[in-house]
Amino acid sequence: MCWSLPAFLNLFRATPFPFFVIKWLIHCLDPLREVRQLRIANILAVSLYVLQVLTVVFAQFTDFCYSIGDDNISVMGDGFFLLIEMWAPSLILAVYLLAHFGKRLPLRYVFSFSIFAAISATAVIAQFFLLDTYYITIASSVCALVLYLLTVGDSAEMYLQKERESDRLKIEMMLSQIQPHFIFNSLSVIKHFCRNDPELAEKAIVDFSHFLRGNMDTLNSREPIRFCRELEHTKAYLSLEKYRFGEDLDINYDIETKAFLLPPLTLQPIVENAVRHGIRETRDGKGTVTIATREYDDRIEVVVTDDGKGFDTQKDPDTGKPHIGIENVRYRLRDMCGGTLTIKSEIGQGTVAVISVPKGELDADLRDR
Repeated sequence: MCWSLPAFLNLFRATPFPFFVIKWLIHCLDPLREVRQLRIANILAVSLYVLQVLTVVFAQFTDFCYSIGDDNISVMGDGFFLLIEMWAPSLILAVYLLAHFGKRLPLRYVFSFSIFAAISATAVIAQFFLLDTYYITIASSVCALVLYLLTVGDSAEMYLQKERESDRLKIEMMLSQIQPHFIFNSLSVIKHFCRNDPELAEKAIVDFSHFLRGNMDTLNSREPIRFCRELEHTKAYLSLEKYRFGEDLDINYDIETKAFLLPPLTLQPIVENAVRHGIRETRDGKGTVTIATREYDDRIEVVVTDDGKGFDTQKDPDTGKPHIGIENVRYRLRDMCGGTLTIKSEIGQGTVAVISVPKGELDADLRDR
């Protein structure tokens, strides 16, 4: 058994550094732990760190990595470079995260983490050729200073800003979906049915409770949900509108696939716009709303079409200001699953809204079930 406390400390003090950097990078990218890929990256970073620690500990009780001679001089073993190469997976993970999620960070954050990757990679390469100095230890010290100066100072403010933005979007989402006029109108319809058609009144109450429950549940959702769940919530809303408008409102479904995820309350606001500002504002107040899904090689699209009056896509039909509901949907699509929302509309020609969601691993899992 070989043992050298100075050699052990020299190896071990550099080992945790890549782990802490990756953890800090993931925190800066996703402080609320909302993105699935980043949660997986966090688990991978912890696993790499555990493997690094076990390797360093193992090296102290065998001669595989190094040994201590009679003159107290370290002699490299066959596995010495394994200790150096343990940094490589962490560097690869850092580069991957920066390449795929770097747009979430301020430029100076991207710069500082890129410096970490560059200096560390240079140190690992140099260590293979210049063995007299442990360059990885020097690299970790330099990188720690750079990261502290460029990122740590304002991390608390960055986290608070993300929390405030998340809370603001929740409030806007709730207010835009649970509108007093819609609740009053639905209750008036239910009251009418109670007097004239109790059986239909019971169905309307069930739809109304499903609609409200769907809105309440989504306020606590930090992850995308199954499309079938969002579709059921939208159907509850459309049923209530159908009770009010009867034959004036036609609803068509052309669903090719339900095996995908999307952020909660993304379909229903688009459909509500189609009914309120498309169909009901036509001259005769009549029209058709169609909900369709289409599957492509790289994405899945949800298409909402109406033959209503159309509108200026840059303005809110009620106030002339940018449409908060639409912007809210766009933000959550982009932030939660990398999706997009495009709307094409012409006055008098109707509106087509397309929600595009990239395919992911979970989508494949859902299709296999």
